[in-house]
Amino acid sequence: MEVNKLAQNIFKNRQRTSTRNGILKADAVVQFIKILKAHEIETNDDLLNYDDKDRLVNDIKGIKGQGKGLSFNYVMMLAGDVNTFKPDRHIINFFIDHFDIKDTSNQNLERLFREQLEKVKSVYPEINVRTLDGAIWLYMSNK
Repeated sequence: MEVNKLAQNIFKNRQRTSTRNGILKADAVVQFIKILKAHEIETNDDLLNYDDKDRLVNDIKGIKGQGKGLSFNYVMMLAGDVNTFKPDRHIINFFIDHFDIKDTSNQNLERLFREQLEKVKSVYPEINVRTLDGAIWLYMSNK
């Protein structure tokens, strides 16, 4: 199916991956699926157990608007990976608002996130990366 029709009739979403020169999100989804297929990934287990995630992530980052890899992290979380989080706008704003951070690089956010996770786990040992990410996201989206 042609991407414009897919965006209009199936996804009912004509948003773009970026406000500047982005492609239709439907187009990004199609490209994402084609990359998964090229890597012979068909199930959650295939994805979670894939041996060359670095190559896979690099291929995904080649999709226009996916350079940060947030969508890949989100797909990993949806597939069941409990050790991945996505440093999206809600996570970034949470750390800016509550910890007054200035360095919002992915590396710094991951370090800070994991530090806070260890503190939370000392009280709630069942918490993992995905559940903390979800709790922060829910808190920030209801603010």
